[in-house]
Amino acid sequence: MKKYQIAALWMILLVLTLPLVSAVSISGYGYGQDEVRDYSRETDSITLVAQVSGDSDLDGDVYYKPAVGQRIPFSSCTVDTCTLTLDAQTYSNRPQTFTIEYRDLENRDNTVQVTPDNQPARVLSVVANEEVVGVNDAVELTIQTTDAACSSGGCAGKCSGIHKVEVYEGTQKLTEEVVDAIECSFSFVMTLVPGQLTSSRDDVALTVKATDGVMNPSDAFQTVTINIDETPPGLASASFELNVAGGDLSFYRNPVQAEFVVAVTEPFTSIRADLSAFNAGFNVPLVCDAQFCTKQVTVDLGSGDGLRIIPVEIVLTDEFGNVGRYALTKSVIIDQT
Repeated sequence: MKKYQIAALWMILLVLTLPLVSAVSISGYGYGQDEVRDYSRETDSITLVAQVSGDSDLDGDVYYKPAVGQRIPFSSCTVDTCTLTLDAQTYSNRPQTFTIEYRDLENRDNTVQVTPDNQPARVLSVVANEEVVGVNDAVELTIQTTDAACSSGGCAGKCSGIHKVEVYEGTQKLTEEVVDAIECSFSFVMTLVPGQLTSSRDDVALTVKATDGVMNPSDAFQTVTINIDETPPGLASASFELNVAGGDLSFYRNPVQAEFVVAVTEPFTSIRADLSAFNAGFNVPLVCDAQFCTKQVTVDLGSGDGLRIIPVEIVLTDEFGNVGRYALTKSVIIDQT
């Protein structure tokens, strides 16, 4: 073969080989023990992940190249991805840069940045959808949280996100919700299911705390106070009136039509009466205005002079499901002589 033919073949091989070499590249990322990509704790063992493209067989070697000291080979590789976990150490208050390198016919390197998150998560505000609830009501809390990775300038806009939010009553944790939000400012609605608010006190202070992606707990939390209404609605009196022409029925002679009247003082959603003493039924709805509830009844106390005690039961229910049962009586003197 002549020299010019050999030279031509060499040029062809060189042209075919160069694109293959230049097409290989390396990229990657890192994380700490909490496996939040690009973030670690202040003291942590960081795992570097190197991804090689353009060389499916990984014919070369992958290294971590520290600023000082010898290259450290990546210990585990599958297909086109290699990992290396560094020994635990404490990092300064700024993003950390790690150089990764792929060495085959030529060397290629890239950098991986991992930011130590040493700042705690914060709860900025919490608002309840209702200030007064019943013990069996659900409560919705609108919660706003924030997180920052570190205080240096290089950390602006960086954070490991919000991992979870917890709600406490005093030292007792009522519930928690894992949100794993990657945003540095995150708002959401958390629901306390019926029965979670079981305090015997009227005013319950709920404290909301947050934990970020690398388990830094809140150093700023918020409290919201909710009033639990467990008190049934009441009546103004332990008695009732029977209104007839001329006033309240106190003396009875003959059967008569009267207006049953009971005074109310607190808000309620329903009122029922056991008016069986008047043969009017056991679960009778009453007609009410702001102060009184009434029902037309027939008063028939039979014969025989003397004192009669008329019993009535009133059942009141309010908007929170609280039920009040009240036994009322009225004294009437029968005088048929």
